[in-house]
Amino acid sequence: MWVEGCGKTNGVQESLKSTIFTLIAAIFQGFTLVWYILSYVPGGERGLFFMTSLFTSFLRGSTTSTVLPI
Repeated sequence: MWVEGCGKTNGVQESLKSTIFTLIAAIFQGFTLVWYILSYVPGGERGLFFMTSLFTSFLRGSTTSTVLPI
Protein backbone atom coordinates (compact mmCIF):
# COMPACT_ATOMS: atom_id res chain seq x y z
CA MET A 1 0.00 0.00 0.00
CA TRP A 2 2.68 2.51 0.95
CA VAL A 3 4.67 1.84 -2.23
CA GLU A 4 1.61 2.46 -4.40
CA GLY A 5 0.95 5.77 -2.64
CA CYS A 6 4.50 6.94 -3.24
CA GLY A 7 4.20 6.12 -6.91
CA LYS A 8 1.03 8.18 -7.27
CA THR A 9 2.57 11.17 -5.52
CA ASN A 10 5.66 10.95 -7.70
CA GLY A 11 3.46 10.72 -10.80
CA VAL A 12 1.63 13.91 -9.85
CA GLN A 13 4.95 15.69 -9.37
CA GLU A 14 6.21 14.43 -12.72
CA SER A 15 3.11 15.61 -14.55
CA LEU A 16 3.32 19.00 -12.83
CA LYS A 17 6.92 19.40 -13.95
CA SER A 18 5.90 18.40 -17.46
CA THR A 19 3.10 20.98 -17.45
CA ILE A 20 5.43 23.76 -16.37
CA PHE A 21 7.95 22.92 -19.10
CA THR A 22 5.15 22.69 -21.65
CA LEU A 23 3.92 26.18 -20.73
CA ILE A 24 7.44 27.57 -20.98
CA ALA A 25 7.91 25.95 -24.41
CA ALA A 26 4.54 27.27 -25.63
CA ILE A 27 5.44 30.83 -24.59
CA PHE A 28 8.81 30.48 -26.33
CA GLN A 29 7.12 29.27 -29.51
CA GLY A 30 4.75 32.23 -29.41
CA PHE A 31 7.67 34.65 -29.23
CA THR A 32 9.49 32.89 -32.06
CA LEU A 33 6.36 33.05 -34.23
CA VAL A 34 6.08 36.80 -33.70
CA TRP A 35 9.82 37.15 -34.43
CA TYR A 36 9.39 35.19 -37.68
CA ILE A 37 6.41 37.27 -38.79
CA LEU A 38 8.24 40.52 -38.08
CA SER A 39 11.43 39.37 -39.78
CA TYR A 40 10.47 37.38 -42.86
CA VAL A 41 6.88 38.04 -43.88
CA PRO A 42 6.52 41.12 -46.12
CA GLY A 43 4.43 43.69 -44.29
CA GLY A 44 4.64 41.58 -41.15
CA GLU A 45 5.30 44.43 -38.76
CA ARG A 46 2.50 46.59 -40.15
CA GLY A 47 0.07 43.65 -40.27
CA LEU A 48 0.91 42.62 -36.71
CA PHE A 49 0.42 46.20 -35.53
CA PHE A 50 -2.96 46.35 -37.31
CA MET A 51 -4.14 43.03 -35.84
CA THR A 52 -3.00 44.13 -32.38
CA SER A 53 -4.91 47.38 -32.67
CA LEU A 54 -8.03 45.50 -33.81
CA PHE A 55 -7.75 43.10 -30.88
CA THR A 56 -7.24 45.85 -28.31
CA SER A 57 -10.15 47.88 -29.68
CA PHE A 58 -12.30 44.74 -29.47
CA LEU A 59 -11.28 44.23 -25.85
CA ARG A 60 -12.03 47.85 -25.01
CA GLY A 61 -15.44 47.52 -26.61
CA SER A 62 -15.12 50.54 -28.84
CA THR A 63 -17.95 50.99 -31.29
CA THR A 64 -15.93 52.70 -34.00
CA SER A 65 -15.59 50.67 -37.16
CA THR A 66 -12.16 50.09 -38.62
CA VAL A 67 -11.43 49.85 -42.31
CA LEU A 68 -8.76 47.56 -43.67
CA PRO A 69 -5.74 49.42 -45.08
CA ILE A 70 -5.50 49.47 -48.85
